[in-house]
Amino acid sequence: MRTLALVLTLATTTSLLAQSSSSYRVTHTYTLGGDGSWDYVVPDPPNHRLFVARQTRVMVIDEDSGMLLGEVTGIQGAHGTAIAEKTGHGFATSGNDQSVVMFD
Repeated sequence: MRTLALVLTLATTTSLLAQSSSSYRVTHTYTLGGDGSWDYVVPDPPNHRLFVARQTRVMVIDEDSGMLLGEVTGIQGAHGTAIAEKTGHGFATSGNDQSVVMFD
């Protein structure tokens, strides 16, 4: 019984130690400013952009410099964004009017 308890303890400890050695780290921090809270942040790695949903708009940020590249406006209750790379379109939820906004 003691051997089983020892094996389970070692297995749990090893598992926890393996999880704590994450290779993730903070590389950049940017202050975006502007009105409204934000929701989902969607990366676009091939184009080095971040799409940040902000209540009435989606901000397009350069992921290397943190500069605002543009905004998709006319969204009522922005939450999420999806990028369709092959077509060059993006889609954003507009929760307050229960629609989806397409942009390019």
